[in-house]
Amino acid sequence: MKKYIILFLTATAVMQVSCNKNLDPKVYSSLTSANAFKTESDAIAAVNAVYARLKGPSVGDNYDYWTVRHFALTDVTTDIGHCSYGGDPGQLSLIQWNSANGLIAEDWRQIYKLVADANNAIFNISSMTGITDAEKAQFLAEVKFLRAVAYMDLTDLWGPVILATEKDLANPNYTSKPNVTSVADIEAFLINDLNNSIAVLPVNYQGSKIYSSDDPGRATKGAAMTLLMKLYLRQHQWQKAADMAQQVMNLGIYQLYPSYAGLFAEANKWCSENIFSVLSDANVNGTELLNHFGPLNHPVILNRWQYYAVTWDFYNSFDNSDDRKQMFFPNYNGTDGMVHQQSPSPGATPPAGIFYMPDVATMKYADPNGFTRLL
Repeated sequence: MKKYIILFLTATAVMQVSCNKNLDPKVYSSLTSANAFKTESDAIAAVNAVYARLKGPSVGDNYDYWTVRHFALTDVTTDIGHCSYGGDPGQLSLIQWNSANGLIAEDWRQIYKLVADANNAIFNISSMTGITDAEKAQFLAEVKFLRAVAYMDLTDLWGPVILATEKDLANPNYTSKPNVTSVADIEAFLINDLNNSIAVLPVNYQGSKIYSSDDPGRATKGAAMTLLMKLYLRQHQWQKAADMAQQVMNLGIYQLYPSYAGLFAEANKWCSENIFSVLSDANVNGTELLNHFGPLNHPVILNRWQYYAVTWDFYNSFDNSDDRKQMFFPNYNGTDGMVHQQSPSPGATPPAGIFYMPDVATMKYADPNGFTRLL
């Protein structure tokens, strides 16, 4: 017995020495409130983090905000978008949602996460001494544009909301319950921010002294002008909206793409018709869009769910000569052996071999020439 006890104690001692040695790591760097926001690269990292919120993290099999979920609130809740499935999207499509709807709750959370990151960046970059005044102005202009995007979306969807700014970080009260701010006051705040951004932001980033590449996804003067124009439209300030639109056109860098179909081709994702874009990740949230939007049982566009589509009323509102009407899948011979088409009248019973689709899939996220490579 003593023999075994000695062996056990010896083994334990060896294990303790080994573990203690492994738990003594070499620290190469440590980012704290004391050494953060010192250099230009620190500021760029903070700005890029705000852009990243437009994609948002993965929640289940979906990505948030602009890259996937936000369209559900802006399209499916209207008489254009349609979802024939149940759950949260079905509630939105049928105008039967409530406070428990996950799409609404997640959109709210992710938009305010962008606001929080933007406020943090503005608060800390404003007091930086390790960057030039020009660099500071550029970074703040980008972040204020992104915050304006968030508040435009919030007020579009919910009307009066809580207006949180970088000033709240000076003396934060984490237990306070702030009241909502009127849309008029938020709009006045956004107009001021956007005008400041317009005065600073470049037309594009070619030859930028701050960024090493053209960075077409960054905020530009034209993007800030366009967002301000949309705000004026929402206020019914028609002349101000027209004047701002003219200023955007006067920049001379935007033009309509020669073909409507070409707008949705992967190769043209940075074409001159796009004023501000957020690029999806091809193998993550980009593929998620393809799966949900593509036509069900299509012989060429394979493995799609037709989860999100458009109403037949919207499809039928286009003239047959309209190029936009060609960007749908209104009829086809499905891999299920059925002919997929529109019902001749509401509630009609399809004959044998015919499937009446409840809605029509769009080609926007279903490029026949690119789907196999993106899967």
